[in-house]
Amino acid sequence: MTVVKMLAYFVRHLEEIVIGLSMIVMIVINFGNVLCRYVINFSFGFTEELCVMLFILVSFMGAAMAARYRNHLGFDMLLEKFPPKMRKAVETATLVLTLALMGIMFYYGLSRCRNLYRYKSVSASMRIPEWIPGLIIPAGSIAIGIRTIQAYLEKYRRDKTR
Repeated sequence: MTVVKMLAYFVRHLEEIVIGLSMIVMIVINFGNVLCRYVINFSFGFTEELCVMLFILVSFMGAAMAARYRNHLGFDMLLEKFPPKMRKAVETATLVLTLALMGIMFYYGLSRCRNLYRYKSVSASMRIPEWIPGLIIPAGSIAIGIRTIQAYLEKYRRDKTR
């Protein structure tokens, strides 16, 4: 497999890769923490903090993946209510509203990161700068926006070829 093909695969399946790796890390550290708690009566404090950060990442990547594969409940449920000629208008409006919401989340997420950076806020257990995991919100918003646009364009390219 060439480097270009590997990179293309990685970009196509970014969400799945991130979700899979994050879930593995969450399972391993939680299992290890439970095992340590019951075997040697010691608990690692950072595991809860790291799992919350990874859970937020998994949530955003899952939303981006659902947008990419058009698996959000609202898409089909809403579209089935309209006649075929209105569906494209409704889907376009949905795209615009989704992008507007992602733009707002990006703006306020980035603003929050700037404040966390400015005030040098660090996490309680791991003592890492909070702006670093805070970047999940603007990055996740970008991922959802890109995958929403991608799904929209792919659907209408498919419809034109039929």
